[in-house]
Amino acid sequence: MKKTIKALKYLTVLLLVFLSFIACDKDFSVVESDVLGEQNLNFKTDTLGFQIAAYNKKLESLQINGLSSNLLGVYNDPAYGQTMASIITQITPTTLSPNFNDTPAIDSVVLSIPYFSRVTGTDTDGNPTYTILDSLYGSKTEEDIKPFRLTIYQNNYFLRDFDPSASLNETQKYYSKADGSINSTDNFALNGSSIINFDSNKGAIIKDTVFAPSSNSIRLDTFDDDGELETTVYIAPAFRTKLDPTFWKAAILDKEGDAVLSSANDFKNYFRGLYFKAEAVNGDGSMVLLNLASTNNANITIYYSINDADADADGIPNYADIDFTGTVDTDIDGINDTWDIDATTTATDSDGDGIRDDIPSPGSYVLNFTGNILNTFINDYSQVTFPTNPNTEIGDEKLYLKGTEGSMAVVDLFNGMVDYTDSDGFTSSIPALEKFKKEYRIPLENGEYKKDANGNYILKRFINDAQLIVFEDDNLLTGGDTDLHQYDRIYAYDIENNTQLVDYNYDSTAGNTVTPYFSTYFHLGLRDTDDANVSKYKIHLTEHLNNILLRDSTNTKIGLVLSSNVNKVNSSKILNSTGEVTTVPSVSILTPRGTILYGTNPSVPANRKMKLKVFFTEPK
Repeated sequence: MKKTIKALKYLTVLLLVFLSFIACDKDFSVVESDVLGEQNLNFKTDTLGFQIAAYNKKLESLQINGLSSNLLGVYNDPAYGQTMASIITQITPTTLSPNFNDTPAIDSVVLSIPYFSRVTGTDTDGNPTYTILDSLYGSKTEEDIKPFRLTIYQNNYFLRDFDPSASLNETQKYYSKADGSINSTDNFALNGSSIINFDSNKGAIIKDTVFAPSSNSIRLDTFDDDGELETTVYIAPAFRTKLDPTFWKAAILDKEGDAVLSSANDFKNYFRGLYFKAEAVNGDGSMVLLNLASTNNANITIYYSINDADADADGIPNYADIDFTGTVDTDIDGINDTWDIDATTTATDSDGDGIRDDIPSPGSYVLNFTGNILNTFINDYSQVTFPTNPNTEIGDEKLYLKGTEGSMAVVDLFNGMVDYTDSDGFTSSIPALEKFKKEYRIPLENGEYKKDANGNYILKRFINDAQLIVFEDDNLLTGGDTDLHQYDRIYAYDIENNTQLVDYNYDSTAGNTVTPYFSTYFHLGLRDTDDANVSKYKIHLTEHLNNILLRDSTNTKIGLVLSSNVNKVNSSKILNSTGEVTTVPSVSILTPRGTILYGTNPSVPANRKMKLKVFFTEPK
């Protein structure tokens, strides 16, 4: 009986916790009697709205190197238009000054770049099954993944590590130029002083294919010396393809002993990387997020074996023949000293042919995607016209949030002047921020506000919750896909300090790396669609406002962007920005998606206008 009661107590606690999670997103004004109870009638709850302005900021010349991952492919956004994403990347050998065991023969060259995948279950053989749909754009199902053309070129433009115009060895930053003002077919970037056209600096074609990302795992087989299947393993989904061995033999293996393979810097100057160019197929395609930073799984691997052919039919295999390999043949018997049994005292020659028994074993040479990696874009925003003169005083009617080189919104809380009526009934025009403080702080006779022993202001009203409520445009184009924006996430950040807002750090749901969509959803509320098909977001700013009231923190403006992963809070710079927005969250560059929201302009219907609602408790 005691065990039963104890179990019921635990279940009750869990139920209360669960219900608290459900209730946390509800308006506090509706829970007055339930929360405070009849015994707390000395307190009351209420809500206030405050003046805000939200306006657009068109984004251009964004930093496109140093990103945590990279987009590749083609995405058609029904509300904006088409974006094509390509990648220019350096590659670096994992082994310097290699010994390839004398003119090896290449068995195969394999390029492999993992997708961001998630395990969904197991197949009938017990092997894991995966999905990449979380990081795939333009397709709803595994069967609907659209192909795009992928051409891989050798890149001939040198991507320098340091900015020669800066001091103290500042790393070189590369910026987007995706507006199509030069042409709409080539990929461009800016280095701060000039425009780079990567299509004018492309070399040999390394791969040309029509390619569709897949959620299928990769099967890897190994075989014994007799060609019999030895082992089979399955690895997570990846872009994996074979490359032409002839190119890589000339570019890498034939450079054995050359200075270009002796250091990373020499190699990067010699082989300046790869250019992955994505293009549409019949005007369409899909776009996928790639994990080039995976040093264990993202690479080019050259598999080689010993070249034991006898090209001149003299009985000496090429690897030991002085006519093909090596420079020293002391006893002039045609066998180079490296493999001549007479030139060593430790090796054996069991068949008496004068060549050592220890034939070189097969090997591999790995090139990682390290160094500079750039994500370039070509945007065709033919479906939309961005506002050219944002209204910073009263806000814009529509707010355009678009990833890659797109657009964002700026929210100015407590902006402008408002009417305020004091305790004597006198009405005057004061700054909206000052009215906010007067509504919540305890005043002193001298016009200042009362503080506690720690220097914090004492409040007469206590904020329970503060919500920035943002409505999605009712007429947002979806291309017939009613679920297109189901998983959109809005990220709010401090544009003055280029950091996440303080509420982000108080959110107990932050850091969900398994399903990032469900991360930080107390602060950055999930998209919510009601029965009338009205969609909105609630951005909770409780601690942000408390910091203003209690500690007189700066009322910084808030940036709103679409985010591919709210766990990522790194920033990317904007080239030569002299305005209020100098950086953007890097993850906003890594989504091709876009949405349109209602702003604060008086032309917006009252039931759709962005608003700030503050729920509070105060003594009666």
